[in-house]
Amino acid sequence: MKLEGKRVLVTGRKGTLGSKIAPILLERGAFVRCPTHAEMDITDVLAVHYMMAEFQPEIVIHAA
Repeated sequence: MKLEGKRVLVTGRKGTLGSKIAPILLERGAFVRCPTHAEMDITDVLAVHYMMAEFQPEIVIHAA
């Protein structure tokens, strides 16, 4: 899959999987957004909707 220029949202950036995935995505030219818990609590539907509307990711990787 070509990732150059793609907007990718990654949850769980500080975890084992997220910390490995985000740098690889960046190396492949993706625009990566890794929100902190304070920026997007995944249990808060409104926070998730806001993040999706603001960043408009083409790919979401849930590594939390």
